[in-house]
Amino acid sequence: MKNSKKMFFIVLTIFLLFFLSIILLSIYGTVTDYKSSGGDISQIIPIFIVLPIMFLLIFGFMYFIGNFTFKDSKQRGMDPWLWTSVAVFVPNLIGLIVYLIIRNSSTSKICLNCAKPIDEHFINCPFCGNKLKDNCPSCGSVIELEWNICANCGIKLK
Repeated sequence: MKNSKKMFFIVLTIFLLFFLSIILLSIYGTVTDYKSSGGDISQIIPIFIVLPIMFLLIFGFMYFIGNFTFKDSKQRGMDPWLWTSVAVFVPNLIGLIVYLIIRNSSTSKICLNCAKPIDEHFINCPFCGNKLKDNCPSCGSVIELEWNICANCGIKLK
């Protein structure tokens, strides 16, 4: 899954570089038209400063939204590709707002061994077989591995 995340952000970077090239070509076209009409080029120099700064802000904001959505949707057991694409590419932050409204309200438990989402009631991970819970040595009830005291009988576990 780490490769898919890298791949998504590579595609996002290519998309934004394409967007930057369109901005730079439009600046070049504006400068050549302005220069050929006899205007003073020093009057349009702020375009060369403002547009790249705006691009960096937009790129950084889209990258932040994509990274947040990818991590959050993966943690909540949702499809990270779908929701990151919706959040990043639907304009005017509508995609992010839709994601924040629709997302699951609780995070799913993740196996510490294979990092896949699992149900909180599982005793063993169905993907890698890692032991997630144990049985109390005194009463036999299911206990979490992190617990110091059994919730059922009160015996000290560690």
